[in-house]
Amino acid sequence: MPRSLAFGNQSLLIQTDSTGTIRDLYFPQVGLYNHVSGAKCRVGFWSEGKFCWLDGDGWTRNLGYESGVLVGHSELSHSELGIGIFLQEGVDPNEPIFLRRLVIRDLTGRDREVRVFFGHDLRIAESDIGDTAMYVPQLSAMVHFKREHYFLFGARGGHSEIFQYQTGFKEFKGIVGTWPDAEDGWLEMKPIEQGSVDSTYSVSLALSSMGKQEVEYWLGCGTSLEDLGRVRDLINSCPFAEHFEKQRRSWAGWTPEPAGLENLSPELQEFYRKSLQIVITQTDARGAILAANDSDILESNRATYCYCWPRDGALVAAVLARAGRMDMSGAYFEFCARVLPKDNPIFSQKYGPDGSVGATWHPYIWDGEPILPFQQDETSLTIWALAEHARLDPADPRLNQFYDDIVAPASRWMASYRDGNGLPLPSWDLWEERRGIHANTVAAVIAGYSAAARLARQLSRPEAEAAEWESIADSMLAAWQRVGFNSERGCFYRMLNSDGAGYVGDATVDSAVMAFQLLEVLPGSDPMLISSREAILKNLTVNSAAGGLARYEGDYYFRKSEAHAGNPWIICSMWQAQASCLAGDRAKAIEWLEWAMMKASATSILSEQYHSETGEPLSVSPLTWSHAEVLLTFLMVLEVG
Repeated sequence: MPRSLAFGNQSLLIQTDSTGTIRDLYFPQVGLYNHVSGAKCRVGFWSEGKFCWLDGDGWTRNLGYESGVLVGHSELSHSELGIGIFLQEGVDPNEPIFLRRLVIRDLTGRDREVRVFFGHDLRIAESDIGDTAMYVPQLSAMVHFKREHYFLFGARGGHSEIFQYQTGFKEFKGIVGTWPDAEDGWLEMKPIEQGSVDSTYSVSLALSSMGKQEVEYWLGCGTSLEDLGRVRDLINSCPFAEHFEKQRRSWAGWTPEPAGLENLSPELQEFYRKSLQIVITQTDARGAILAANDSDILESNRATYCYCWPRDGALVAAVLARAGRMDMSGAYFEFCARVLPKDNPIFSQKYGPDGSVGATWHPYIWDGEPILPFQQDETSLTIWALAEHARLDPADPRLNQFYDDIVAPASRWMASYRDGNGLPLPSWDLWEERRGIHANTVAAVIAGYSAAARLARQLSRPEAEAAEWESIADSMLAAWQRVGFNSERGCFYRMLNSDGAGYVGDATVDSAVMAFQLLEVLPGSDPMLISSREAILKNLTVNSAAGGLARYEGDYYFRKSEAHAGNPWIICSMWQAQASCLAGDRAKAIEWLEWAMMKASATSILSEQYHSETGEPLSVSPLTWSHAEVLLTFLMVLEVG
C-alpha cells in the first residue's frame, strides 16, 4: 500500500499508508532503523458495542497536508460508528517527537461514550527478538525498548490520560497480539511483557449529541528511560497548537521560494513546495540521501530502498543546491568524503545511512574473471554534482577538502580505467541490470571530467591538472561520437561491448541516453542527439491513459502489459520535460509537470513508476529521485521564463 503521508525532521521519519495507519518509524537516522518495518501502529474506535480500526472497512477518508507545509490535515468519517474525525499530525522540527490531534465529532445525535484505542506493533531495530513493552505510570505512558532504543507512547482525552492498557505476545505460538483484545472495548491491564510483543491502550471520551471531543496522542524517541522523561517534558511544555505552529514556521523556512514560482498555477506551486519538503523528509541529518523509505517493497523482495545510492544522491544533491538548500548538498558531500574508499576511490553501489556498504547484487566474478563491481556513473556524477554545489556556493570553506578527498583521487582512478579508444571500461549501468560500456555512463564520465576541470580552475589548482581532466573528457566524447551511434535506429546505442576486434552495440532504445543533453555533454542542436530523442519519444511513449515514458524497450521491472515498452517512470518523463526546457519549449515542459502532478497521490507523493494501463503507483513511494527530477524541471521552467 503506497505511503500517503511522510513526516520527518532528518532524524525521525514517520510514514503512513492510505488509511492513515503508521507503517514506518525510522530513528535515530532516516533509513536506519525502521522500528515498524511495514507492520501497523493502529488507531481504533469503539462505541455502543461497535468497533472499527482506522484501516478497516466503512471509512470515508480524505488524507492531506495543510497548504505549503508538511503538517497533516485529514478528515475521516464512519457512518456505522457515527463519528467524524479531523486528524492533525506532524513531527517536531528539532526533537524526536511525533504528535497527533484527533477531533472526534458525534454524527448520531445522542450522548454516548467513545473509546479510542492505540496499538503499537514494533520490531525494534528491525527485529522482534528481545523487545519489551511496559506501562510506566511515572510517565503515564506505554514504553517499548530494546538496548539503546526507547519509545514513548501516550495520549490524553476527555481531561484524562490513558484509560486502559494491555501488553502481550504477538505473532508467536499462534498469538496475534493485543490489538484484537481492543475490539470488545475492554483491555485487561497487563503492565509488562518481553520478547515478541505489542501493546494497546485507550482513552475514554464522553461525547455529547452532535458535540466533539479532542484526543492528543504522542510518540517520542530516546536512548534511555530518563531520556524519555525529557521528551515527555518537551511535549508538555506548551499546548499542541503551539507545537503545530512551530512545525509550520520551520517548514516555511526550510522551503525557499524560487523566483517566478508565483507565476505558475496555484496547484503547480503547491506541487513544487510539497516535492521539496518530501525530499527533505527522505534525507538524513548526517548527509545521506535515501532513495526511498517505503517498507512495502519487502512484500516483493526481502530488501528495501533504504540506502544512499551515490547516483541518486548526486542528482538529488545538485537539485537541492539549485533549490537553495546548499546546506543539505554540502552535508551530502561530507557523507561522500567519508565513504569513498582510499584504495580504489570509486563508490560502491549503495550505502547505509551510517556509511556502511549496502546490500548488493553486483558480483566480484564475471565470466569467471575477478572484477570490481561498481557503477562508474555514480562516481562521476558525484564530481559533477559537487561542481554544481561549488558554483552555487563558492564560499563553502570545505570545497578544497572535497576536491582533495573526492575529485582528485576518483578522477585519477577513472583515468586508469579506460580502453584503448579512451572509453570507460565496462561497469554496471544506471538501471543496475547489465554490464558493459553504457551511453549513460559515458555521458556521466565526460560530464564528471568537465566538472573536475571547472573545479580545478575555480580552486586555483595547477592548470595542467584542469587541462588533463578536460582532455580526457574531449577524447572520450570524440570516441563515443565515432562508435556510439546506431544509424539504423537513429539513436545512440544504449551499450557497447568489446568482441576483441571492435564493439558490439545494443540497439535497444533507452531513455537514459538523454544524459548527453541533460548533462550538457552535447548541445541540443547535435543531429545525433535530436535523432535519439525522436527515437525515444517514438518507441518509449506509453500510448494509454497512463501516459508518460518508459525506461527502455522491453523493461521487465514490475512489467504489467506487453502492449507497451514498459511502465511510465516519472524520472524518464521528466527528462523529456527538461529537454523541452533546453529547447526553449516552456509550454511543453509545463505539460509534462502537469502530467506528473496528475500521477502524484492526493498528498503530492510520487512513486517510482506507474501501471502502464491503469496508472496506479508501482514499486516504492515516495521515491526521492522522482521528486528531485520534478523539482529540477520546475527550476528549469522558471529559468526559461
